[in-house]
Amino acid sequence: MWFVPDVILTGLDTDGVGGSTDLPIPFLYAMVGASWALTISFAVLALAWREPKFDAEQQPPEERRRAPFGEPQIWTFLSTHTSTLAALKVSFVVAGHVLAVVAAHDRALIVLPRAHRLSGQLGMLLLMVTYTFSGLFLLFSV
Repeated sequence: MWFVPDVILTGLDTDGVGGSTDLPIPFLYAMVGASWALTISFAVLALAWREPKFDAEQQPPEERRRAPFGEPQIWTFLSTHTSTLAALKVSFVVAGHVLAVVAAHDRALIVLPRAHRLSGQLGMLLLMVTYTFSGLFLLFSV
């Protein structure tokens, strides 16, 4: 009953959430705060949880839980076909860096002034080429 007048007075959308300009803090601060909260909560959990809460060896064998569909099978395709694994890793590294370069280029076209669109992207180009080569070097050195 109060929803329609509330929407008219506050300008909220029909889903009850305002626009991004209605946030009380900048979006970056919200994301940094959320990441800190998650990090601290997992650190507290790791420090507070000293002993396991469930130990399967202490239960009698007849009370131990079994997998509902039998024991899981280990999938060893990628460990036996190392060339396929290497090709997948290289393609993922290159594809990720190409997508990052395309996204940075699109953003640079919007942000940079017209006179500096080419020269402003050279640093990012060199950085991304360095990242790609160093990623491939680390991939093949292991």
